[in-house]
Amino acid sequence: MLNGGICGALLDCHSNWTAAWHLMNANKLDVPPCTVTAEFHVKLRKPTPTDRPVKLRARVVESSASKAVVEATLEAHGEVTCTCRGVFVAVKEGHRPSTAGSARPGRTRKCFPAAPARTSEPERLDGRALASSIDTELPPSSGGRAPRCPVPR
Repeated sequence: MLNGGICGALLDCHSNWTAAWHLMNANKLDVPPCTVTAEFHVKLRKPTPTDRPVKLRARVVESSASKAVVEATLEAHGEVTCTCRGVFVAVKEGHRPSTAGSARPGRTRKCFPAAPARTSEPERLDGRALASSIDTELPPSSGGRAPRCPVPR
């Protein structure tokens, strides 16, 4: 079974890239902006087996020029095992966290552009295209190695 913390980390990473990709397209930028997680809620619905591939799906449900709200799911064997909703905010290069956290005071966060993403057709909300959604399939666990965070391709 996949640990709940790993499920949350995968959903956070996948949702963050979805938000960055959306903000890049919405603002007509050449590269995705550096985005950070402002708020994130995960619901673990059932155990996530690792004997087959798992699928991550994320879509933007609300957005502004610098913020995107993303809902995402993690599926195994065709069933949703956990869900999340998060708020992701674009920050300037060299962004310094304003509160204590995992970053050390005085250190800057480096943000790097993403590889070009694979996206499906834009999701529609209230009859208008809202954002790109990104789906990624991860292979089953191999030899105890942790899966890499899925960067859109």
